[in-house]
Amino acid sequence: MAISRRRLSAVAAAAALVGATGVGGVGVGAATAAPRTSALPQAPAAGGPAAATPASAGSLTSGSSLRRAVAVTGHLHTRLSLTATRGSTLTVVGVLSRTWNGAPATRRPVVVYVRTADTGRWRAAATLRTSSHGRITYRIKDTGRLQITLRFKGDQRYLPAASVTVVPDPSATGLRPGLVRALAKARAAANRAGLTLVINSGYRSFSRQSRMYAAAVRQYGSGRAARKWVLPAQESTHVRGLAADIGTPATAAWLNRHGATFGLCRAYGDEPWHFEYRPDWIAAFHGRCPAPVPLPGDPDPLSPSPRVAVRF
Repeated sequence: MAISRRRLSAVAAAAALVGATGVGGVGVGAATAAPRTSALPQAPAAGGPAAATPASAGSLTSGSSLRRAVAVTGHLHTRLSLTATRGSTLTVVGVLSRTWNGAPATRRPVVVYVRTADTGRWRAAATLRTSSHGRITYRIKDTGRLQITLRFKGDQRYLPAASVTVVPDPSATGLRPGLVRALAKARAAANRAGLTLVINSGYRSFSRQSRMYAAAVRQYGSGRAARKWVLPAQESTHVRGLAADIGTPATAAWLNRHGATFGLCRAYGDEPWHFEYRPDWIAAFHGRCPAPVPLPGDPDPLSPSPRVAVRF
């Protein structure tokens, strides 16, 4: 059925204001996404296409108009469940549905991005459309160091969204050598400043991180609440040997100011103790660390565009 240009403008404006698309949890349930409350610094995008610009919100004049437009579209607030099965061939399955009624979101374009975990450049491996059941399946040879994320291809009708980023088979068995060297240099500098750098947590095995996440889900009652404290193993940078939780609080605050000197950046806004070895971030941001993302699991500053925070 044809829709007038004026209605299309109102629909796009509603999407721009409400701004809801969906992302998936790994292993436990699914997640929904909402746009960030503040924009990330404008770093060079690593392989992702720019999202289309939604229409101007100028034609939307009242709350009732907004509610009508959202009711008409029926595709806002989507949910993407994402699973990655390990083996000689890695199978990535995404199922996209509408959160308000659970109906499958069909014929939605999804871009699969792949890179060598944490070090390679993101490349768009495939663009797929969801089936009549809202499902996409992508298979790729598992090299053991793959990192995968999905991005919904943006246009004026569907705002862009992002999935979590997963590393199905992390190969680290301890802290990465670069992180070890960086922490040693930072500890010596902290001592000269009269501070003591303590590593409260470093490398964690896949199985240990999985147990910690499962325990957090039981303790806090949901994956959404658990993720504020611990991530699933497929998302954790502790499992990949890139992260360390730093004490004391005074030393963590000092490292937040000086960490770029050593290749260390605070990653999350709600965890002042969590630092990661990220020389690639520092290079992209001209010698400085980017602002921390709000919550664990949010797309990092060099993730493919568009970047939309994970929200359950």
